Amino acid sequence: MQFNDFGTITGVRYIKFKAYGRSDSPWNTVSEIRFYTVPTASVDDNELSGFLLHPNPVDESLILKDLNNTVNKVDIIGLDGKLIMTKTIKI
Repeated sequence: MQFNDFGTITGVRYIKFKAYGRSDSPWNTVSEIRFYTVPTASVDDNELSGFLLHPNPVDESLILKDLNNTVNKVDIIGLDGKLIMTKTIKI
């Protein structure tokens, strides 16, 4: 069984103990201790204005209206932090 077989919760730290012993003995051995944190997909805080994005949530099509004509590239990143799509916009 792997550590992440139970799933993880963002922002929570985990400790894994690997121990050996017998139920009829007062002596047990801890052979391994590991500390884990769950990485999160995040971006720096940005103040964005002047555009509309809909629908939310997206089914098949995402509509981006740039009211200031300042967006020239869009990266779509999934909740797992992986890049789904990159689109360059020509104005």
